[in-house]
Amino acid sequence: MDPNPHDKFFKQVFTKRELARRFFQAFLPPEVLQHLDLSKLRVEKQGFVDQKLDETFSDLLYRVAWKGGEGFVYLLMEHKSHPAPMVRFQVLGYMVRVWEQYMKQHKNARTLPVIVPMVLYHGANRWQVPDMRSLFGDAPDALLGFVPEFQVLVDDLGEVPDKELACLRGIGPNLLVMKHIHNGQDLIRVL
Repeated sequence: MDPNPHDKFFKQVFTKRELARRFFQAFLPPEVLQHLDLSKLRVEKQGFVDQKLDETFSDLLYRVAWKGGEGFVYLLMEHKSHPAPMVRFQVLGYMVRVWEQYMKQHKNARTLPVIVPMVLYHGANRWQVPDMRSLFGDAPDALLGFVPEFQVLVDDLGEVPDKELACLRGIGPNLLVMKHIHNGQDLIRVL
């Protein structure tokens, strides 16, 4: 039996460019979406996860152009089916690896591309991604100023009504499967 069927399903769905584009159109905040040209979305090479962790974590990276500009943004997708207290640290590691790879490929670069990290969560219970500061326990405020803080978009499928998901052309049925995979509902009835 496959130890990570959710990860494989996630990758099969979200490596399809059109399905990923439809997901981002539906779930990126409007203030972010207004700057992106999703018609130029492309799936980047997977490989920012360590080889030995590849069976445990599912990261996907997309490149998308700015509207009317020369720049581009990376969209980093991480999928979780269970709460993971260290997910923000994990995402930070992915971001650093993406920037390191970018610097290797662009030796004369003086700027880095923006990375918009997203976590797609479809666990049975509600979950909020802890901020970086909470990972340092009781450290004094004077020391917490040295801790990097960044935004992570969290899309919790459990918070989205089934009818709303069903209306998302192309991607909706896949999201419904992910949402209900744990709760024992008859998926045929849900779809």
